[in-house]
Amino acid sequence: MRYARRCMRVAVKTFPLTAMAALSCLLAQQPNPPATIPPGTIGPDGAYRVGNGVTPPTALTRVAGTIPDLARQLRASGEVLLSVVVQADGGLRDFQIVKSAGYGMDEKAIEAVHKWRFRAGLKDGSPVDVRVQVVVSFSVAPEENTWGAGPLLFDVNPGVKPPILKSASMPKAGRLSGDETVVLQFTVDTRGEVVDVRAVHGENVASVPVLIASISKWRFVPASDGNTSLPMTCKVLLIKGEDQFRYEAASAFRDTGNPEPKARVPSMNTSSTPTVTVVPVKIRLEPEEAVKQLVHQVSATYPPEAKVAGIEGVVVLEITIGVDGSVGDVREITGPKELVPAAVTAVKQWRYRPTIYRGRPWQATTEVEFRFKLGQ
Repeated sequence: MRYARRCMRVAVKTFPLTAMAALSCLLAQQPNPPATIPPGTIGPDGAYRVGNGVTPPTALTRVAGTIPDLARQLRASGEVLLSVVVQADGGLRDFQIVKSAGYGMDEKAIEAVHKWRFRAGLKDGSPVDVRVQVVVSFSVAPEENTWGAGPLLFDVNPGVKPPILKSASMPKAGRLSGDETVVLQFTVDTRGEVVDVRAVHGENVASVPVLIASISKWRFVPASDGNTSLPMTCKVLLIKGEDQFRYEAASAFRDTGNPEPKARVPSMNTSSTPTVTVVPVKIRLEPEEAVKQLVHQVSATYPPEAKVAGIEGVVVLEITIGVDGSVGDVREITGPKELVPAAVTAVKQWRYRPTIYRGRPWQATTEVEFRFKLGQ
């Protein structure tokens, strides 16, 4: 019954259901293993719980989630809490969505964690299957005085599929600065259109009329019981401010329906719940995602000696992006030795938007390529 009540509030998915989306929806409907399973014992999923001689797995490599296009367009930030079994051989199975972020982030979180690498948990010194929880955080660098989207919450009856967001936009930057939140309540009608929009939190914020105008243009696949389209009421959090404020407000709203950070529920890392895997110091960004975070780029200068010698090739480097977005450590992966120094000199001058995790900047690693071709 407690799980059923928790599922009454879910975050909306943003895209038509692909195979991965359908999988994550199925997982979201499955209850987590009972929290009453004693530490050090095996649950019905065939995996141990941490404690009493069972140590948690270690995340060796953590790949950041790729932000869905619509989430990026809405400047949406979110956090997905997944429960997963890390097997004795380091493989993963039995994904479950414990807390959803919506906007397509749930599917991207599962894709990302599939790329993580783990050292298995141990029992009496031997590797065993262990269930843990992991967090995948998504963030778009906030623009000054600009509103972004937080969680979408629906009150869903059993057997009813909530609306799916198809298209949406946010207003352009305003003139007022500062940290602010607004919660709008509206109805998605049987045509998937938004009606009856009103502010239920932050009613006195100056941007409310503009926000209402934007949300009124959002379009959904309407809620359905499998046969009939149904109207459904929704609440959405809209946030303006710095990364940490956005994270705190979004987390509080997702957990309690109240965007005030002081209303957040107690930490999930307690003795009555599965262990939350500790995030490593460095996060790995996929190269295509890192390119989107690049704000300053310098081209490599072709070494004259290499030109004379007719040397061409591709230099691949692993770089560390610092919490300020600067490039720190650089490690050669492959490439002609005559070209590597020029590539290193250039990349040291690059600058990225800081990688944000749980509202704070984190170190990250990624790979970059430099192509040296004569005549270009």
